[in-house]
Amino acid sequence: MASGDMGASMSRKLSVQNTNGSRLMAAPKKLSAKQAKINLAQAELLAEKAYNSSSPQEQILLVQEALELSQDCVNAYLLLSQLAETSEESLPLLQQAVEAGHRVLKEDFEHSMGVFWLVPETRPYMQARQWLSECLVDLGQVEEAIDHDWKTLQLNPNDNQGIRYALMSKLLQVNRIDDLGRLIGQYSDDYSAEWKYTQALLAFMKEGDTAVSQKLLHQAEEYNKHVPEYLTKVKPFPREHPESISPGEDSEAVSYCGEFLRHWRGISGAIPWLRSTLSISPQKDPVKRPKLPHWSKVKHLFEQIPQDKDIHWEVDLIQLQPSPTGVRAWVFIVVEENSGELVANELWEQRPRDSELLPILLQAIRSPGDREPTRPGRIYMRRKMLLKAWSPKLAQIDIQCKYCDSLLSVMDASGQLQQYLERGEVDILSEHLDLEQIPQSIGEVWQVDVAQLPTWIEIAGQMTRPTACLVFDPGTDLVLSTNIREEVTDEIWWDTIKNTMVQPFAGEARRPGVIEITPHAPFENLRDRLEEIGVRCVVCEELPLTKELFTDLADHLGGPQRIQPLTRSPGISVEQIGQLFTTAAQFYRAAPWNKISGYTIICIETDDLSSGPWYAMIMGQQGMELGIALYEDLELLQMILAEKFSDEEGSRRTSAISLTFGEEWDIAPEDLDAMKEHNWPVADAEAYPSVLRINPGMTIRVPLAWEIELLVASLQSILSFLDEPGLTHTHTTTTATREFTLKLTQLPGQ
Repeated sequence: MASGDMGASMSRKLSVQNTNGSRLMAAPKKLSAKQAKINLAQAELLAEKAYNSSSPQEQILLVQEALELSQDCVNAYLLLSQLAETSEESLPLLQQAVEAGHRVLKEDFEHSMGVFWLVPETRPYMQARQWLSECLVDLGQVEEAIDHDWKTLQLNPNDNQGIRYALMSKLLQVNRIDDLGRLIGQYSDDYSAEWKYTQALLAFMKEGDTAVSQKLLHQAEEYNKHVPEYLTKVKPFPREHPESISPGEDSEAVSYCGEFLRHWRGISGAIPWLRSTLSISPQKDPVKRPKLPHWSKVKHLFEQIPQDKDIHWEVDLIQLQPSPTGVRAWVFIVVEENSGELVANELWEQRPRDSELLPILLQAIRSPGDREPTRPGRIYMRRKMLLKAWSPKLAQIDIQCKYCDSLLSVMDASGQLQQYLERGEVDILSEHLDLEQIPQSIGEVWQVDVAQLPTWIEIAGQMTRPTACLVFDPGTDLVLSTNIREEVTDEIWWDTIKNTMVQPFAGEARRPGVIEITPHAPFENLRDRLEEIGVRCVVCEELPLTKELFTDLADHLGGPQRIQPLTRSPGISVEQIGQLFTTAAQFYRAAPWNKISGYTIICIETDDLSSGPWYAMIMGQQGMELGIALYEDLELLQMILAEKFSDEEGSRRTSAISLTFGEEWDIAPEDLDAMKEHNWPVADAEAYPSVLRINPGMTIRVPLAWEIELLVASLQSILSFLDEPGLTHTHTTTTATREFTLKLTQLPGQ
């Protein structure tokens, strides 16, 4: 037998003799006080020798000898608790360590209350109390652990051990808010991330989003700016815990969030409040800026326009000085460099998006006022973002884009426009368009549709699902215009149609003969306005061609979806998805991650499927990721937990079904829409369930129907399993289509 195995074996033998907290050794004969002190001193020497030994076998023998000399040797019990295999074995040993300390330190309890730590002889006892509290938490006895911590702080209010930080976490875990406020008040001069951020969290729990809670949160951010990045998962946790902690630095943030992230996530609305108050953008893939839809289909129209290589344009976006009405308008100007002639300009009250500018430039090429359409040979601009975005596209139609930090012709033109504004000759708040004077193409039919796009984009630091209004010509298969907003009102519908007639992406200004809309459009309002200008309005039950265009537009804005929605997965019914949402909400509310300690693995076996067994690991003890994963390979899972290889290598080998909880943009937009349509429950703003099937090679797909049902059955059974005593139980549960009988077994602690 190896020495490590022998040590563990001897530890087990000792723990058996220690059942139910009874004495480790038989009670010694009555000794005089002097002899008891001598024996204790000798026992302490043996315990110290055991601590310094590298052999578990020798450690056990030395500790056993020490306790034969004196059962009041606290350090001997402490070492035995370290050698124990489980928290259940450690508990009675730590309890005996505390009892031994009580016997030895009677006089110190009477005379050193409040300054206990200053007496060196008390420190093993104080350590025993701290370890006992931690062990009780591991075993789910949090209330008893809290009582120990309060008593420890009474003995030593200076808190040299940092008990108050662990106590703060425990009070949050059991929602003892008043006691948490008392603790924070007791150490009001504490200047740490634990204190500042938890004080802000407490204010939010009590008051919600108020000036007071916001002020406390901003003060916390001023002290340590790194904490919010970890709380919101914008910044990933390092693989290794920092060796040392520096106040106000990243290492302190990692330490704080490693313990308190789970509490922030457990309080409804806390993370969204933090993100909103501090204007923190969620972690997403880089957002692509809007592009002109179907450029490949309209590019040939510009290639046919004659080009004069000697013509150079200057373009710029400028904010003008305030007008007499106080408006600081934005103007996009296109000027011919040599002549200084104004080719095009557009005014806005608010700064336009960069994506709105390219269509204006292209319109200037195609319809430059009373001039002949001309492609310039070169375009100068000083905004590097526009230069980078436009150069590849304009190069396709043989137009060079060049950077220039001094655009003299633009400066002259903007100066003239400024004078017009000051004289009140330009009104950017009103338009005077005579749509009836625009030529009409009687046989042309346009389709106008609006939809909330299946993607998320960032607006002012917040994730938003934009709504798009789209004008499409099915006869030419061309998109004539798009208008993307947070919300599309009736007036935006009309403005989009009107602007398309004046300045479509393709073709000349024109009125169509017919405009088709869907039933959810503001029909009466549009019909009256369109009939006034001679355009017939027709309501269609659906416009199939626009659905694909909205998906394409969503890909331009937010990038292609990384995973297909459950609602579009073949073979999965609405009932199965609904039951998944319902069961996931129950699982989240039950917070099983608070009922287990360490890396607990539960083996799941069933005869109802040909696959298995599966190995469930509940995630969330530290709050970094809440959820559960069902692994197929136990050996691989154990190697991952033991960090035998890198995260990337572990991901490459993994075969599992995972359920994680996140915010609404963490699930497919179509699933979110279905959830609202069918009133599927979600436990919290951060409890939207995301389900993935992970295959070896880091390939990810939507789970199959049977995998969804296995996951649902496992969630239901695990909740019952954790509330029952014992390590093995059989549960029968019903899913949307079948009955499952699962055998659950908790494997030895990892």
